[in-house]
Amino acid sequence: MLNQAYLLERNVSIDEAKVFDQYQNLFEFVQKEYQPNAIYCKMMEHERWAKYFPTCNTTECLSELTKIAQFYFSVMARYANVERFFP
Repeated sequence: MLNQAYLLERNVSIDEAKVFDQYQNLFEFVQKEYQPNAIYCKMMEHERWAKYFPTCNTTECLSELTKIAQFYFSVMARYANVERFFP
């Protein structure tokens, strides 16, 4: 799990107030999609993000989540590469 100190060490600044609001919007979206949609449940993580981002009307609705998602997926890709060498 990424935390704020970890991100700050890597020069990724996050506005906590914006993150809270954006997270609430994301949470509501997931609640609507998750319950009636079995396909959504089987999607890979990056596909779920790709489904959510177009529903946001402005970049202000997802500015902080985008920072976190970009950093998260770049870190996860690196770990996947390491795991190939050390099974």
